[in-house]
Amino acid sequence: MKQQLVLYLDNCVYSKMLEPEFDWLLNAFLAGDNRVAFSDVHLEEMQDNSANYARLLQRLDALFIRNPGALHGEYHPICSFDECDIERRFIEHADFRTANQAFCAMLAPMQHLLGGQKDASISEILEDTNSEVSGLLSQLVGDHVDKSSRSAVREKIKAVLADSSKKLASIDAEESRLLVETQFQGARHGDPMRDMDPTEKVAHLFSTLDEESRDEIEEKYPLHFATKRPLASGELTVFSFLLFTLGLTKRKGKFSGTRQLQKFAAEFKDAMHIEDASRCDCFFTFDEDASRLAASTLSYAGFPTQVVHLARR
Repeated sequence: MKQQLVLYLDNCVYSKMLEPEFDWLLNAFLAGDNRVAFSDVHLEEMQDNSANYARLLQRLDALFIRNPGALHGEYHPICSFDECDIERRFIEHADFRTANQAFCAMLAPMQHLLGGQKDASISEILEDTNSEVSGLLSQLVGDHVDKSSRSAVREKIKAVLADSSKKLASIDAEESRLLVETQFQGARHGDPMRDMDPTEKVAHLFSTLDEESRDEIEEKYPLHFATKRPLASGELTVFSFLLFTLGLTKRKGKFSGTRQLQKFAAEFKDAMHIEDASRCDCFFTFDEDASRLAASTLSYAGFPTQVVHLARR
């Protein structure tokens, strides 16, 4: 019996299939001898149009993909594919949307240290972030924690945020941004990665680092590191985002212009999609930069997942 391929579709692929002019794409996936998969990251990105996305996923007979090792902080190379009530999956995920909003808000200090929101100081960024995150998590606590424990949990949240802010405030933001910008420009000047294969691009990025940083990263992430040791849950996401930070793809407004943080958070979610896609046979996307980032991440880490960049008609 021929084994069906499991295809992981980037959210932009699902969104295009909601448009009448992309019926050809929907029909192609319906006709193929394969199954398509979706994840928690999709559920978050699809919430604002959940009814239409739920109908689309039902029509595609999509499988929900999850990491069986997540509860133990481990990356499990073999995922669990669940046949599921898709509408219920959206409803249950919506209950924790506040947590996802808090997570995205927490990215603001990182974005600032990497070159974003230059019109504000790190102390201002931290103050705004703590206020927003504290409010969101307090709301989440109110919704999901027993009344007798809420006060203690909220105090713990405040203590953790204060400790994190203290550590981040000690970083020289100007120096951090200068180092990142110098690295990025050096890695991309003259478009040196244009004709490189995905693995060569990673080697090139590492070669542009100072010797100490290069040795440290290569020790932690040697070629095909995913085949040599167990991974932590989220580790492949971090590695993929590291490649973005070092300059594997263009920034395209992630650190300037309007809606900076939303674009930056979307880039981090791309890295999360790549980790989920690593458990599938193929990753499909219309986003050229996402396809390049996925190809280099998966190839260098040692995953056989094929990356398919779809051309728009």
